[in-house]
Amino acid sequence: EHDWVPIVSDGRTDIQKHPLINFIVIAYHESICLKAIDASGEYKDAKYLKQLFIEAFKEVGPDKLVQFVTDNAPICKSIGLSL
Repeated sequence: EHDWVPIVSDGRTDIQKHPLINFIVIAYHESICLKAIDASGEYKDAKYLKQLFIEAFKEVGPDKLVQFVTDNAPICKSIGLSL
């Protein structure tokens, strides 16, 4: 149990070419996979990704979230501005 944590998120593909979206919590000197979403068949627009981000925030607890880090994709920038 930690007082505060940042979340890191990034998209990638696995060896079977399935699109994955990872959510990782960084707590002191360890990285913990919060969840990995198989986004196969999903249209990865701002609405879909924003909902995933909000769910991750709720899992950690908004009072503990101090930072959210994504890649530099334009869609992530627009979501960040809307949160």
